[in-house]
Amino acid sequence: MRTLPSHNKTVLEELIFSELSEFETPTNFTGVTLFSFTCEKNLLQKIMEGIEFIENESDLLDTYGIWDETCSSKVFSFITKYAPLV
Repeated sequence: MRTLPSHNKTVLEELIFSELSEFETPTNFTGVTLFSFTCEKNLLQKIMEGIEFIENESDLLDTYGIWDETCSSKVFSFITKYAPLV
């Protein structure tokens, strides 16, 4: 189970939001949407609400649809730093 110290919540939200925004990839070379943060406006909120259930990077793919490996890796890194498993 993850514990999220209240003073870390704001920092974690800002870091995740920044990362999701940076790795937004509206289209690839064929014009197919790979990942669009703007398509899922509540993604940050959903991640924060389910943070205690995120145990690895594949949870970000399976549950939240974050296909970019670099993005999911960085988001998971922030989660493990600011909301460690207990």
